[in-house]
Amino acid sequence: MNSEQPIVLVTGGNKGIGRATVERLASDGAKVILTSRSLERASEVAESVSGGNGFSVIPMQLDQSDPESVSDLMRLIFSKFGKIDGLVLNAGIHTASRIGMISEDALENLWQTNAAGVLRLIQSGIKLLRKGSNPSIVIMGSVMSSSGVIGQSAYAMSKAAISGLLVPASRELASLGIRVNMIAPGYVDTEMVNDLEANQREEVLRRTPLGRFAFPGEIAALVSFLLSSESSFITGQEIRIDGGLRD
Repeated sequence: MNSEQPIVLVTGGNKGIGRATVERLASDGAKVILTSRSLERASEVAESVSGGNGFSVIPMQLDQSDPESVSDLMRLIFSKFGKIDGLVLNAGIHTASRIGMISEDALENLWQTNAAGVLRLIQSGIKLLRKGSNPSIVIMGSVMSSSGVIGQSAYAMSKAAISGLLVPASRELASLGIRVNMIAPGYVDTEMVNDLEANQREEVLRRTPLGRFAFPGEIAALVSFLLSSESSFITGQEIRIDGGLRD
């Protein structure tokens, strides 16, 4: 992180990879804006992370499937801070259903949250990022977009969409000095892994040479690097953290 305290927005920072990322960036010295669909939940996590250690974590509400919610968030950040230095697009939802069982509502919710919502936040965040120092966007993708399993078709599709966004967005925003990179975690020891059936978990571990699931903190460490000046010439890259997962 830079010597001046950077301001980083982390969406979906209330659990799993998001919470680990908030904890890591706060410990790095950033002022972290943590969002959740529930402001109450965001406030609880912010207090837990910052309590007693001097970390600066600010809770805010966001439903990125709702364009008005995205606009409201960015206006609030602009009024309070005038800029952001980093944007971590971690928020997303997961639905596990076989193809014939995917409902229209579930499909629409996945698309609006995981794909369209990411683009909305990039669009709305550009003005704030341009005022930041070494501005960087980190998108949380998934190996599911290319290495999915049965029951993950709709989720994999939503993640594949943002993989397609990465390169054109990074090229377009480079002229503004904004870097854009993506992390594609493999199977991480979070609530999402619990959606896998027992035989699927065994199959994933069999296909993973390192023989375990990732820890959320391992993903957070790469987020920290991609936001830092040490990665100042890295953009347009999708980096897998998957323990060597084989297709």
